[in-house]
Amino acid sequence: MPLTSLAEALTWHSATITPRRRSDAPPPPELAAEPAPSGSMSSQLLAARLRREQAEAQMRERDAATQAGELVQRADVERGAFEVARELRDRLTTCARRIASEVAAVDTAEGCEAVIDREHRIVLELLVSGIREKLGSEVKA
Repeated sequence: MPLTSLAEALTWHSATITPRRRSDAPPPPELAAEPAPSGSMSSQLLAARLRREQAEAQMRERDAATQAGELVQRADVERGAFEVARELRDRLTTCARRIASEVAAVDTAEGCEAVIDREHRIVLELLVSGIREKLGSEVKA
């Protein structure tokens, strides 16, 4: 109900509360007032209600998407990504120690390259499987 003038309040009341007794005649001239400014209480209230309804609708959409498995918690993704990155770092750090003796025994550059390439391929495959496991995402190879 508008609270800016008595004329607006009476008009609102006659239109909503007592529609059977409503007359199409405007309110009496002594009750007529200038229209409410755009920053009036009623327009502010309507704007606040609209914002609340929009926020509630967005929350319901997010909840439905979460239940359908389309959305996940950000903290879970960040934790999984951190674990995958840490495993990748650890594997790359120990890669040199793992293949050093094998590379030392190879006497050609192509042979060394093949050993290193094989090890990198293993690390990358472990990265993909870690992403699938930790983040539940399909990674295209």
